[in-house]
Amino acid sequence: MEKKTMLAMLLGAFAVVCLPQIVSAMTAPTANDFMYTLYDVGITKGLRGPLGYVIGMGFFVAGAVVGSKNVMMGIPFFLASAVALSADKLTESLGMII
Repeated sequence: MEKKTMLAMLLGAFAVVCLPQIVSAMTAPTANDFMYTLYDVGITKGLRGPLGYVIGMGFFVAGAVVGSKNVMMGIPFFLASAVALSADKLTESLGMII
């Protein structure tokens, strides 16, 4: 590949990454919206509530038990625990991206 082509590709990739993205605000959903109800039940009452805490701590305990025998096998459980305990924040950040 020519140097000019590689330089053009590099500059193009740099421009795409560094250009500011268009920010748009959306209106708050109404309480009668079906998807908002699913979000409210699944995220607000589920992941932020006791169910999310129990799932996260269950993964943590499983990681401690499995990790006591083989450390490398316990690492995925600890990662799953971190994801489960912060799933509501991850969902909100992914919603901001979309």
